[in-house]
Amino acid sequence: MMNEIFAAVHGKPEPADFYDSIDMLTEHSLLYRLLIGFENAKGSNEEICAKLGVLPEAVYRYWHSGDHGITHSRQVMKRAMEISQACPNLNRLRETHDIEKMDFIALFTWASIIHDIGRFLDRESGLQHQIFGANLAYHCFRLEIDENMAAVLDGMIRHHDYICEFVDGEELPMEFMENPLAEIFRLADKTSLPPAEEIVRWYDTGKQTDTLFFDNSVLMFQRFDFRHDWNWDYFQYFLLFFAIQPKNWFFAETSNLYREWSNRKSDAAAKIIDLAREESIAEKDIEQMRDVMYHFTERFCLPRYAIDF
Repeated sequence: MMNEIFAAVHGKPEPADFYDSIDMLTEHSLLYRLLIGFENAKGSNEEICAKLGVLPEAVYRYWHSGDHGITHSRQVMKRAMEISQACPNLNRLRETHDIEKMDFIALFTWASIIHDIGRFLDRESGLQHQIFGANLAYHCFRLEIDENMAAVLDGMIRHHDYICEFVDGEELPMEFMENPLAEIFRLADKTSLPPAEEIVRWYDTGKQTDTLFFDNSVLMFQRFDFRHDWNWDYFQYFLLFFAIQPKNWFFAETSNLYREWSNRKSDAAAKIIDLAREESIAEKDIEQMRDVMYHFTERFCLPRYAIDF
C-alpha cells in the first residue's frame, strides 16, 4: 500500500480496493505505517501515538481534500521536479551537502505526501502542522530507512510554510542554505499552481474551517501586524500571499523563478475581488479590501499587485 500511495502522488490511479473496508484502510495505509513507526520511536510524542483512533477518517480526508490532500501533494511533487530541472547550480550544491547520493525524487515525493499531513491528523497538540509533519517524517524514516535521509526530509518539511521576516518574526532560516532541497521544496509548495488558482486553493481551505471571508471591523493597524492575537478572517491569509517576495529566497535561481511566477499576482488580486462578490460581500467592504491591499503594498514597498484590477 505504501508503494501504491507513492505512485498516486505521481498521478497514477489509486487502487480500486482502497476503500473496501475501514479495517483494511487502518491496517495497510501509508499513514498507519508511518504512525506505527513513530510510535515505536524512542522519545516520540505521546499525543501522536494517541491519534491512531482517528486515522481512517484522516486518511479519507487526505485522499479527498482538494486543497491540502493528495491533489496538492501531486501538484507540489510535479512543481518540485520542474524547479529542480530549472536550477542546475542549486542542484550542484547537493554535492557539497552529502545529498548527492540520496534519491532526491523519493525525498521530494515523501515530503510532498507528509508536509501537510498534520492538517488531517493533528488538531489538539497545538503543534504547527509543519512541525508535526517534520517530527513524524524524521522519527519514521530514521528507523525505517536512513538517519541522514530522515534529517534531510525533516529540513524540507519543517520550514516549508515560512513566509518572510515581518510575518514570521525571524530571518530566513539557515536550513534553506544548508539544505538546497528544502529551498526547492518550499518554492514548489508556494508556487504549485498559478497565482489565481493558489488563491482559490487557500479559499477552499477557509470554507472548510468556516473562516469568515472579510471582517470589516478589523482596523488597518491590525492588518499589518501578523503576530497580533485576533481571529483572522480569510482576507488576512490572502495578504500573506502578497507578502512573499523574490528577496525571501536564499539563491538566485529560486528568487528568479519566484519573481517570474509572481508577475501574475495581479490575477490573484482580481480573483480575491471575484470571490468576495461570490460571497456577497458589500461593495463598500470590497472597497475597504482594495484600500487595505493598496496600503499593504505601500507599507512594505511591494510591487503594486493590488492596484490595477
